[in-house]
Amino acid sequence: MSTSEHESRTAYCKKHNVHHLFELMASRLLVERPENPFNYLRELLANVEMSEKRVAHDPTVLPASSQEVSVKMKRVTLGTFGIDNAGKTTIISALGGTIEKNPTPTVGFTPSRFKTDKYDLCIFDLGGAASFRGIWVHYFHDCHGFMFVIDSAAGDAGVEEALNALRGLAEHKYVRGKPILVLANKKDLENSRGTGVVPEGLLSELFENVSPYRLVASCGIEEDPELEEGVEWLLKTIDDSYSSLERMVKEQTLEVRNEAKRIKEETLKSLKD
Repeated sequence: MSTSEHESRTAYCKKHNVHHLFELMASRLLVERPENPFNYLRELLANVEMSEKRVAHDPTVLPASSQEVSVKMKRVTLGTFGIDNAGKTTIISALGGTIEKNPTPTVGFTPSRFKTDKYDLCIFDLGGAASFRGIWVHYFHDCHGFMFVIDSAAGDAGVEEALNALRGLAEHKYVRGKPILVLANKKDLENSRGTGVVPEGLLSELFENVSPYRLVASCGIEEDPELEEGVEWLLKTIDDSYSSLERMVKEQTLEVRNEAKRIKEETLKSLKD
């Protein structure tokens, strides 16, 4: 294979996140374990294709609700991150009014939409497996704010892995300046460290004078006033700075699209050369 052909193939894979697609398909296959894996993968790809056709401009944007609203609500997007088994999906289900004690692990990306009196709220649930954390950065620009979930009952190694993931998230340019709610989850368990799972001073080190932040101990398998108060704080903080955050999201989205366009043009040029 020639060097130019190898470079073209590499550029194509990067542009279309082909490796993430294969990881997503393999993980779902292992989770579902269908009788006929080939038929399952064909159906999975067909669903992806239909999704792309419905939302060709941006697969992370949910279709508009058919429900007509007389009062214009603010569209708010929250990104929920954290390593696997932190309880992200359970937290989101609880916010939607459903207590789900044994959710299926999130593979890839799952959006959920809620409507309140004031907000048209979309919450991104991103898979936390090590092989999927590379896709997180592709969703930061869409978000007005973030929730980062940590398993407060995890062992030392799991906690350190989660804190390192939080550090990496905090450093990204599309995260800085946006509010973040850190949830020390599973406070109902006997071995929970509560908010002590986050070392004293770490959040101020990461976010002080950069992003509004709050740390809350949470539980997603029963009614939790602390969780509700934390989310209310996050939404109010976004609401108070909505104009600037909305402008930030639009500017970052445009930057991402322009970069994708630039890469596409360079790839086409290299193919012609």
